[in-house]
Amino acid sequence: MCNLIFINYLLSKSNKFYNNDNPIKENDLNQALFYVNRALSIETFPSNELLSQAYFLRGKINWSLKNYIESILDLDKTIKIEKDHYLAFYYRGKAKRELSLFDEALKDIDITIKLKSNERDYFLERAFLKIKLKLFSGALDDFDNAINIDHNNSFIFFQKGIYESQLRNFGEAVKNFDIALKKSLKNDFHRKIIQIHRNFAEEKYIENFQTLLNKNKLFINYKNY
Repeated sequence: MCNLIFINYLLSKSNKFYNNDNPIKENDLNQALFYVNRALSIETFPSNELLSQAYFLRGKINWSLKNYIESILDLDKTIKIEKDHYLAFYYRGKAKRELSLFDEALKDIDITIKLKSNERDYFLERAFLKIKLKLFSGALDDFDNAINIDHNNSFIFFQKGIYESQLRNFGEAVKNFDIALKKSLKNDFHRKIIQIHRNFAEEKYIENFQTLLNKNKLFINYKNY
């Protein structure tokens, strides 16, 4: 009976932790970790599917608790049982990113996207990894992939605008910030943040344009001379 209680608790908690990136109280995480550890202490699980779910759940909890090495070890076990468990690859990639294992993380996110290619967050994660690895055009492609999936999400346009600014493509940055502003009508705080970045990009765009004009004037004067 006691074992059944732990397994049922595991299953009920999975709805909360299974596919949810929202912050969860640390006490809840530690309580869940306690019960999953107890469940995994059972010598024989009723099925490989439940065992895989238990390892994934503990890996996800450890990821949430920033125990990234422990998380990776459990997600390895999930993947060994279920080779097409895209969420295990996703969170293993995120854990590796936190450990600055960017090449390895990118491999996991690539597999995630091969297994499930209709989630914007997977493309955003890959975009951020490609930025870390200086794969600039690939990062822009993945921002666009995320936009194609969720074109009403202001955050994606905002992040793409920031990246365009980092590449000194200030005109493109302004365009993306403008779209982000249009799609963020209900959140004044977000709009203020976007507007600050937009104003900076616009100033830099005008400054670069003026510099270019001045260079052209010097060139024209020299040719006339």
